[in-house]
Amino acid sequence: MIINLQTEVDLSPFHTFGTRQVAKYLVKVSNLQELESALDFAAKEEVPIQILGEGSNTLFKNDFSGLIIVVAFRGIVYDCSQNVLQISAGENWHGLVKHTLGRSLYGLENLALIPGSVGAAPVQNIGAYGVELKDFFFSLSAYDLEQRRVVEFDKTDCQFEYRDSVFKREGLDKFLITRVSLKLYDEPRPILGYPDLNGLDSDADGESENISLKIYERVCEVRRRKLPNPAILGNAGSYFKNPVIPLTHFSLLRQKYPEMPAFKADKPDEVKLSAAWLTDFVGAKQKKTGGAAVYKDHSLVLINESNAHGEDVYLLGQEIKADVRNEFGVLLLEEVQII
Repeated sequence: MIINLQTEVDLSPFHTFGTRQVAKYLVKVSNLQELESALDFAAKEEVPIQILGEGSNTLFKNDFSGLIIVVAFRGIVYDCSQNVLQISAGENWHGLVKHTLGRSLYGLENLALIPGSVGAAPVQNIGAYGVELKDFFFSLSAYDLEQRRVVEFDKTDCQFEYRDSVFKREGLDKFLITRVSLKLYDEPRPILGYPDLNGLDSDADGESENISLKIYERVCEVRRRKLPNPAILGNAGSYFKNPVIPLTHFSLLRQKYPEMPAFKADKPDEVKLSAAWLTDFVGAKQKKTGGAAVYKDHSLVLINESNAHGEDVYLLGQEIKADVRNEFGVLLLEEVQII
């Protein structure tokens, strides 16, 4: 029998956009037994399922007619022989970053204050300020929802790319990540090559043990300044990815837009563009649709300004995508998972 099943649930507390879509059923699961009971219930009722962590990268376009399974697995285990942390999927990501610094384990400080759960981090291959999750990834365990068994993934299996992984492609809706293992450093190895981190370095007297804490504090300060608090103004951070285009396309664009910024991509014949610059150029900050708007201080952040419906946010994103494509011939892709 399924435990703690809720019906006709307002989803606004379960995702950071906070739109008031309704799920027919919702249940929180904290172990495999509860998960399997939930899957049995969905099969019996013949309804679809949707896995949800903290909902920090999710937009419900409409009501959901199936079962929402909220992952609430908890626990952190440290293998000191390898500097490996095994973290249950339901742990909060930012809480994990603070935990690692408290244990003098380093590497994640550039990823501070990224919203969401640990289980969602590999799906997106979260990243910020020159660091990505894949840089510290060791392994993960996932429950195969079709085969009803636990499967182990190494780094190669996950097929990490820029804000992407196998779990957003072939593995979409097939796996529920239950545990993530990360291999961290036992001494600071600071990554400081971003303007927001300028001026951070070892103390004048040569001591460097606090550099990771300084990075952590600066990243938190910058993110709080640039991005709205989802608890106050519903949002999911950056709505779009930075697009990657062929170098030949960029060369043509640069002739017309000489001020267009660009960055090195993984492949030598490609260039990464700034989605923020592109959306700024087409006037995204002035756009609104229903109760949805673009945040005044960041054109990549779509917000629930006034009791927005999920479709308001979706249509606003579509309008911005169309404007960018018409102006630059560049297709923006959503970071947010649209349900």
